[in-house]
Amino acid sequence: MNPYEIEKAVSDFLTANWTYTSIRKINIDDAPALPFIECYCKPGAVSNLEIQGHGARTGVFMINVFTTKGAGVQQGGSYAGKLEELFWHRTILDIVCENALLPYTEFYGIDEALQACHHQVIIPFNIIMEY
Repeated sequence: MNPYEIEKAVSDFLTANWTYTSIRKINIDDAPALPFIECYCKPGAVSNLEIQGHGARTGVFMINVFTTKGAGVQQGGSYAGKLEELFWHRTILDIVCENALLPYTEFYGIDEALQACHHQVIIPFNIIMEY
């Protein structure tokens, strides 16, 4: 799968399965009202597995979670936890949402421009590809 196909598959999956907040499409949508999430993909490198012409792409999805400033970290942590659960051991088309790591969350603090709390959920993935 190429980077566009990976990002589209995850975007379609989120649209079909995430109902807790708005989903902002980066570089397409303006920021909606809080809370909202946005997802982007770092597709990573492709390694040759040297097994019958197969390769592996290892990368991460990064989902930013923006919640109302003043609501504390509980609201963002709750949404982040729901995203971790949504992607836990999940396979989306050929995308396996785990490698040596499973989904995890980091708190980035306050985004002053948005006046929002910012968490980020990191979802490692692998794709085995045939050449």
